[in-house]
Amino acid sequence: MFRISLMRKVKLAVNGTLMRGLELNHNLLSVGAVFLCQTVTAPTYRLWSIGDLYPAMLRDDHLGAAI
Repeated sequence: MFRISLMRKVKLAVNGTLMRGLELNHNLLSVGAVFLCQTVTAPTYRLWSIGDLYPAMLRDDHLGAAI
């Protein structure tokens, strides 16, 4: 397993299967990740799925919404 020798804390926003309770969240937990909060984006984004597997987000200042 990959380990970082010099550990530091970073804030990381995730979506899709890395989210709390979903199938790949264990990958974050196994390296010591801690859930901080649930939040939303500014109302300038669109969200869709690539191949029904991967979430994708694109900034759209005209037709966007809070995700």
